[in-house]
Amino acid sequence: MSEDRPLPSPRTTDEPMAFTRDELTRGAWYTWFIFIALVFVGLTIILEASIADASFSTSSDQTMMFIGLILLSLVVTVFVAGPISLFVMVAGVLVAWPIGHLLRRTRAIALHISAYVALGLPVGAIGMWLISVILGGTSFFAVPTSIVVSAASVIAVPAGWWFTFRRALADDSYVLRRTRHTCSFNDADAAVEDAAFDHPSSTTATTW
Repeated sequence: MSEDRPLPSPRTTDEPMAFTRDELTRGAWYTWFIFIALVFVGLTIILEASIADASFSTSSDQTMMFIGLILLSLVVTVFVAGPISLFVMVAGVLVAWPIGHLLRRTRAIALHISAYVALGLPVGAIGMWLISVILGGTSFFAVPTSIVVSAASVIAVPAGWWFTFRRALADDSYVLRRTRHTCSFNDADAAVEDAAFDHPSSTTATTW
């Protein structure tokens, strides 16, 4: 968090789970990065498992194949899943905002997580539909890939909210500590000034 955060926390006793627009945007980016990481790992596992029973003439060929599949997974993640998920992320934010607004008075963490898990289901479905359109129904659009993208969405959306929530609490704690420190510092200054006026120094007193 920036040390010059100008505004107090939006969370109050009546609305303990309120949030700002910046926090909503931060949550969207957290969700996107988590989704991308999960898709990359999942695709890599699927591709590597597909050659687990294959025979190679040398260990060098096997190593090159493993590296090649990792690179293929990276390319698909960056150039296919990445742009599509950015588009879906924008649409997801438009849905996440009213959900968060409705739950701003609800302290139950489990309810928030359940709501965002439910949001992750259609997000994953939309993502898979867009991938199928782009890839034109090729063999790559198979059940394992669908499971990876869907699971990544269901995990990433609540995980993004969770990390944003924890970051917001940390920000609140920082602002509270800094406010207390500033108040204590100002109180100390006021006490020194009051003491100076109440007990003028003999060196500054004027004799008439």
